Amino acid sequence: RDLAAQCESRLKRLIEHCAHAPISATASDFPLARIDQTSLEMLDLPFGEIDDLYVAAPVQQGVLFHSVWQDNGGVYLNQKRLTLHGELDHDRMLAAWQAAVDRHDILRTHFDWRHGGTALQVVQRVATVPYAVFDWHEAGDRYEARLAGWLAADIAQGFDLSRAPLLRINVFARPDGGHDLIWTDHHVLLDGWSVSQLMGEVLRHYAGDAIPARSGRYRDYIEWLDRRDVSASEAFWREQLASLEGPGRFAASAPHGADAKFDGSAQVGEREYELNASAS
Repeated sequence: RDLAAQCESRLKRLIEHCAHAPISATASDFPLARIDQTSLEMLDLPFGEIDDLYVAAPVQQGVLFHSVWQDNGGVYLNQKRLTLHGELDHDRMLAAWQAAVDRHDILRTHFDWRHGGTALQVVQRVATVPYAVFDWHEAGDRYEARLAGWLAADIAQGFDLSRAPLLRINVFARPDGGHDLIWTDHHVLLDGWSVSQLMGEVLRHYAGDAIPARSGRYRDYIEWLDRRDVSASEAFWREQLASLEGPGRFAASAPHGADAKFDGSAQVGEREYELNASAS
């Protein structure tokens, strides 16, 4: 009985400790991050707000490098303008976007490299979509010019890569009674195919239609990258490139300076074709 009482007492103390102790984590909790405990502690993350941690994919690392190098320049910022006609329920639209962020880990992700190693993806448990509404219906003929200025300022604002979500929604009431929805996001999150998929989900949610069950997480892709055998791919490309004497650089072969001349054998131009309604 004494032994059982001691076990019960110590178990209660252990439970009390776990219930009130600060939430912490070890490097072994995040195997896809490929970091040690010292590096994890250097990140100083609020683990109670973190859902997962893993390395950025190679293409994401490239995008991040260029984004930081260009001081968050607009080349990797995507800005889409959707002109909507008819009544717009802002509560439903916001709910549709928030549901998408809640559904997809990548939309709750920011990036961190304070440990000095490969950039890491930090998936937050919760991220709130920035959603702002502007009533510009009285702007009249000045609307387009005013919106153009706002769009340029929106791109110049960029994103803080250390804060999620790396997307925002702004809606403008138009003089004709419609709305312009401006969807801005960072390319490190989404490619063209993903944008189409996400837009479809948002519209279905707004319409009240069922959304198919999620087929996977971005983590699954990172895990696949981590376990794949790259030897076969490397062997293939080494065979293809074996005949090359060195890297081919296009810039080195092009004329430079103010005196550069082109012989006219190659030209760059623009050509327009109009498609009729049936072809469109």
